Amino acid sequence: MEIKVIKNTKDYKEALKNIELLIDKGVKKGSAEAEKLDVLVTLAQDYETKNFVQTTPDPIDAIEFVMEQQDLKPEDLVPYIGSRSKVSEILNRKRPLSLNMIKNLHKGLNIPAEVLLNQLSKVNQDEIEFDYNQFPIKEMQKRGYIAQGLNSLDEEIKKFFGSIQFTQKATLPLLARRSHIRSALTKSKDSLLVWAIQVVKRAQGVEGIVEYNSKLLTSEFLHKVVDISDEDGAIIKVVDLLKSIGILLIVEPHMPQTYLDGAAIMIEGKNPIIALTLRHDRLDNFWFTLMHELSHIKLHLGKGDDFFYDDIEDTKPSDSMELEADQLALNTMIPEDKWTDSPASILPSPDAVRILASELSIHPAIVAGKIRYAKKQYHLLNDLIGRGEVAKYFK
Repeated sequence: MEIKVIKNTKDYKEALKNIELLIDKGVKKGSAEAEKLDVLVTLAQDYETKNFVQTTPDPIDAIEFVMEQQDLKPEDLVPYIGSRSKVSEILNRKRPLSLNMIKNLHKGLNIPAEVLLNQLSKVNQDEIEFDYNQFPIKEMQKRGYIAQGLNSLDEEIKKFFGSIQFTQKATLPLLARRSHIRSALTKSKDSLLVWAIQVVKRAQGVEGIVEYNSKLLTSEFLHKVVDISDEDGAIIKVVDLLKSIGILLIVEPHMPQTYLDGAAIMIEGKNPIIALTLRHDRLDNFWFTLMHELSHIKLHLGKGDDFFYDDIEDTKPSDSMELEADQLALNTMIPEDKWTDSPASILPSPDAVRILASELSIHPAIVAGKIRYAKKQYHLLNDLIGRGEVAKYFK
């Protein structure tokens, strides 16, 4: 194998052929053949730099190239992207890469970051064509999200959305695609996004918040949250407890034509937010929704989705992430073995509720809510679910 300076296309093609032969052969590090390979690669790169127009490869093409080179299947990308469904959407160009995915692919598969980031720069170009007028303008004005009459409507809407400072300049279409919705009745994703933006704006105004530390969100911490439920001033205490590890709790009423109890908002580089609507002003709903969103943060932070919107009355979620969050929340509040051994699992009586609540040191509304949920009989135990006992703390 002769190594020579590459002067023309013929020499270049011959060099590429020799590079491929050496790679297929599997040269050993430090050997004479490995040195030949290094020289050939350097010569080929030098020729490319001088003679070819440099363009950044398409990120999906780059991922598929690496998959082919390393004999990877789509399921092998799950550790880097988050789930099989997300891998499929990425490879089929139906979902953009998130910054967390880019970081994982760069570190795990050695794909150049500038190649993967090329997709973000293309997505950001769509911002110019984005139609802000599809949002619920009258409701936004009614709530004071945007002013009336001071500036042009277009300026007010752009100011509303432009006030959110993300780690990268993420566009609204991108944010909308990175949303996870558990609400069969909600039809207006635009209204959900407006609501979430307002929540983030309010969270930005909270002072004295520490940096979020995921290592502090342990199983013990989850139990500590539930243990507070039967204490005096529990709701105020739990807000402070969450804040102590960098999680914000924001209450914002739901938008018309949305059916929403709460949301977990997990934007990369920002403190996680638990947002509650209190559309059902009840203690049982408050504690379960809170624990459900907290479970999303523990289980799904950094897995690709930024917004988890939840209608807790949607009792038959088919999505695995919703089922995981439900299970963690339910088992943390009332462990399965304690529930099975308790008369409350069979007898929906006030005494059974109070006995189990006392045994677990939790508020009776949590047990009452569990009974109603398990039996799907929401007329039961109305006097024990804490109706009207939540919103008053946030006025």
